[in-house]
Amino acid sequence: MIDLGVLLTAMARSIQQPRPLDWSWLAPTLGIDIGEASVVGAGKLACAMTGARLPAQNIVVGGALFEQPIREIALMFPDDAVRDANVKALRFGTDQRISPSRASDGYAIVCKIGGIESFVLVSGVDSVVQGLLVRSPPAL
Repeated sequence: MIDLGVLLTAMARSIQQPRPLDWSWLAPTLGIDIGEASVVGAGKLACAMTGARLPAQNIVVGGALFEQPIREIALMFPDDAVRDANVKALRFGTDQRISPSRASDGYAIVCKIGGIESFVLVSGVDSVVQGLLVRSPPAL
C-alpha cells in the first residue's frame, strides 16, 4: 500500500526547491522509477510523463509538471491501483477539508503541507485515489 501522506509530503517539499521542476531529480526524491517512462516536454514550462513506476508497490504512474503561472506537481494512478476506504479519515496536513468535485461524484482532500496547497483526488464512494497534486503559491 502506498503511504499517501509520505508521498504527498515529499511532493510538497520538492516543489519548494528553487531549481526548475524536472523528473530527473524529482523521480528519485519521490521514489519513482522513470527508467522506462516516456517524458514529453522536459525542460519546458509543462512536462508530462507516462509509464513510470512506484517499484515498492509495482504501480504504474503518470505525472505532470507545470512551471508557470503556478508551479504544480501532479501524480496520477491507474483505476483501482490505490484504494483506501479510510482515506477521508487520514490526516495529510493543516487546514484539511473535503472539497466535492464539480464534474463527478468524487472529491478532493485539500490541505496545506508546509504552506503548500496539496490535494488527494478521490473518485466517489468507491474510495479510489486517482492522484496527488501540490501547487505552490503564485510568485509575487
